[in-house]
Amino acid sequence: MCTGERFDLLEAINANGLLYFLLANLLTGAVNLSTVTMSASTSLALTELTVYVLTLSLVVSALHVHRIRVKVW
Repeated sequence: MCTGERFDLLEAINANGLLYFLLANLLTGAVNLSTVTMSASTSLALTELTVYVLTLSLVVSALHVHRIRVKVW
């Protein structure tokens, strides 16, 4: 888990890999439905990507810090 001052995002993603995958797919769909991605400006695309990655990272990080693991088995 999270030891001392060091926090490993890969450990957090690994702990909730299925949830990370499902959330990434849902966010991808939300972005594709809300924006015409092929004609988006560079600044809009970078903003969307930044929000996308931060959202995924914050969700799995928060779950990891609180030692919550989402399992289906």
